[in-house]
Amino acid sequence: MRQLRPFVASQRWYDALLVAPTPGPLPPDQFRALCESLLDTTVAFLIPTGPTAAFVVSQAYPAGAATAPPALGALAEQPPSGSSLVVPVDPRQHAGATWAVPLWRERGLIGVLLIGPRRDRGLYTQEEIEIARATGERLIDSAASLELSQRLMRLQRERMAATQVLDQRTRRVLHDEVLPLVHAAMLSLASGQPADSVQRYLSDAHRQVSGLLQQLPAAVAPEIARLGLVSAIRRAIDVELGPAFSGLTWHVEQGAGERTAALSALAAETLFHATREAVRNAAKHARPAEGSSILRLDIAVRVVEGQLQVTVEDNGSGLSPEPGSGQGLALHSTLMAIVGGTLSLESVPGQSTRAILALPLPP
Repeated sequence: MRQLRPFVASQRWYDALLVAPTPGPLPPDQFRALCESLLDTTVAFLIPTGPTAAFVVSQAYPAGAATAPPALGALAEQPPSGSSLVVPVDPRQHAGATWAVPLWRERGLIGVLLIGPRRDRGLYTQEEIEIARATGERLIDSAASLELSQRLMRLQRERMAATQVLDQRTRRVLHDEVLPLVHAAMLSLASGQPADSVQRYLSDAHRQVSGLLQQLPAAVAPEIARLGLVSAIRRAIDVELGPAFSGLTWHVEQGAGERTAALSALAAETLFHATREAVRNAAKHARPAEGSSILRLDIAVRVVEGQLQVTVEDNGSGLSPEPGSGQGLALHSTLMAIVGGTLSLESVPGQSTRAILALPLPP
């Protein structure tokens, strides 16, 4: 019961969802119990991959065993489930781990559990590896679900607050500024005042309403319907964000734009905003503080294995390690997950950052 308790005891995730919507690592008690009580291993790493990598933090045992989890390399390209239960790996390239256990879900590989030799130098049994795989899959799936829920609640709170502020401002402008001008114009007409004064009142009211409309969120659905998704993305980025880069290059695969017509309006609009956020993030954070000021951006649109893939790559300074950075992309990766897509980031410090957005296309 003592060994089983970390896996069945409440993790109080409901409380964390309501009062502490802050991203965090997997439950340490569960991962430590897996490594100590079941496997009795000397070293272990639980590394998410694929769509879950955007929502789950890698784990290491013992804590602080390595400054960063080892790169998966070819392990991230495992064949479909049903192949080898465990794969031998080189401990020199995997921080002392000697075995890799692929972790699966219906949509494919979700992570890899790396384990080193047992403390007693014995062998792992098949039952132990089976339980370790099931536990690793459960840990990643649960943590990804919690993080996704936290992000959605945070996004909903932000939208509710923004909507409330916008609604209050709209009411204030209409009641305190526009209506008095219209009322003054009506009184001027009734009293027979010159047309110039009436026109002045109406012009001021028109200016107030026009400014209010400009502050409302822009609707991109009509633009997508008129131009097509790829053309709408290209126009928005070229006009709004193109001047931020020294060079902006587009690579659109032939026929990719036509394939997007089958996407739902919600999926198309989600991909539009996520792509624009990836470019905005590059314009804001990619330029190095010192050195070359030449910042280039390459955007590629192609169809890969039934998915529309948009790649946004810059030659900037890489991802920022500062806390709180990349929150916009984190929220958009959540929205992409809701419509069945993914948003992943690859970065080489001081050289480049690549954002990969993928969305399944209807057959």
